[in-house]
Amino acid sequence: MLRRRLGIVLELIRNKSEYKELLYGAVLSRSMFILEKVYGISVGYRFNLSAWGVYSALLEKDMERAMYKHDVADKNMVKAKDGSCYYEYTTTEGTDWVLNKEKKFIQSHKRAMDDFYRHFAHLTLDELELSTTIIFYNCDDAYGRQPNAVDVIARKVNETRPKFSLEEIFAECTRLKKLGILERPMEQLACVS
Repeated sequence: MLRRRLGIVLELIRNKSEYKELLYGAVLSRSMFILEKVYGISVGYRFNLSAWGVYSALLEKDMERAMYKHDVADKNMVKAKDGSCYYEYTTTEGTDWVLNKEKKFIQSHKRAMDDFYRHFAHLTLDELELSTTIIFYNCDDAYGRQPNAVDVIARKVNETRPKFSLEEIFAECTRLKKLGILERPMEQLACVS
């Protein structure tokens, strides 16, 4: 299962030119969350909502293993648009080996990954944080199953992420609704862990 998880992660890293933001830990974590919860590419990551956004301890552990085995590197120190410095993930010779071994699995999810790139890869880190927080609460029984779920979710997002105005939150809810993400039953969204 590790190689399958890494296959999807390394495919994202290989296609990092699709992203508006630099591909580092927070962007990668949010991307994998969306791929799992929205597009159903289930590779076994469990996500929690932390002060910095969605987070998977297993994803972080997998990235440490991948760097140790030289399947991926994080040697490039880059400056993000907000002035912060991060290590951006880059491919290595080991990347191709993993991708080749997981080629069938990756190809079986090509359409979902293309949809992900089209609808989410252009977002900034903050926009990804907003999207994933909304989706996270939409997957929660306490919020996502209520008759007025969008209003309840928006207020919960505003409570936990006050840097986003209600106007911004409702605008993103509308975008996600137009994409059919907030309309789907939770079972179709792969919310059930």
